[in-house]
Amino acid sequence: SLGNLVNDLNRAIIEGPYADQYREHYGDYVYQSMVDALRLNSSEVEALKQRRNQLNIDYNNNLTTMTLEADGQTFTMDDIYSYAEEDPEKAYEYLIRFYKDNAEQFTAYYAEMIELDRETAEKLGFDSPAAMYYLSYTRDYTPDDAMGYVENTKKILVPMANEVSAIQTYRIPMEYDDALSTIPWAVSLVDTNLGKVWNSMMEYGVHDFESLPNKQSGGFTTTLYGYDTPFAYTNWAEDLSSASTMIHEFGHFYDSWIRYDEDVVQNLDIAEVYSQGLELLTSKYYEKFTEYPDEGRQAMLSRFINPLIYQLMLEEFQQEVYK
Repeated sequence: SLGNLVNDLNRAIIEGPYADQYREHYGDYVYQSMVDALRLNSSEVEALKQRRNQLNIDYNNNLTTMTLEADGQTFTMDDIYSYAEEDPEKAYEYLIRFYKDNAEQFTAYYAEMIELDRETAEKLGFDSPAAMYYLSYTRDYTPDDAMGYVENTKKILVPMANEVSAIQTYRIPMEYDDALSTIPWAVSLVDTNLGKVWNSMMEYGVHDFESLPNKQSGGFTTTLYGYDTPFAYTNWAEDLSSASTMIHEFGHFYDSWIRYDEDVVQNLDIAEVYSQGLELLTSKYYEKFTEYPDEGRQAMLSRFINPLIYQLMLEEFQQEVYK
């Protein structure tokens, strides 16, 4: 495959007579990334990785196509999430039933993926799949370090999350046009440069925020290299959370905009500084956004804390499974 050809090229560089000069010219990070990539890839495991990738595709496809028969209706997972706006308690009941009804098939996918991970890690010389994956994440911490983080989270964040979620927060409505007029005002109060970049983003049309049929939910920011600009995407859902998502993606947009010409390696560990940071800073001005500013800030705090706990719960589970 093309990947194996790239590995052959990298191996020739690293094992060749000019390795030191290459490292000096391109830097330790690039050089070490090449060394790590050679540890993570081999023609011996190519078939295992292809099978693993196909299982992942099949798993995610089934998440969208599997159905639940309930109360005379047929629900996909997306249908259940949509129904949550009408009846959250019933939707939660349906979701639990959906997973139970399809658990056997989901479990079969996951069990085979775990076995493939174990076999791949062993062939590549790793002690465990966790060690293999952590090297691929280009992190400077280990699976054991992550488990220390898990224990600290149980002591500190879990009690905080319980306190936050004790106050029920409902969906807070907001109009799209109100968001487009209020957000630039708020970000400009945080910093005038933010306001200038927002205006440039709108002027050049390098965004897609409005609600459209069949549009993917959520948001992301990417780079349009042919136009030398970042591009921000969200799907408006008529609520304050949509405005917060818009601010979040604009944070990523601004980060990319001001560093566009710099030779900076993207790092997931700091990727959320501008986005979540801007959400927090603009929440100071929620009185201008909604009649329920305190509830909006409450919802944001809950959104920030809960994923940290959930992701670390998955991490603890996964490392236990890999053992």
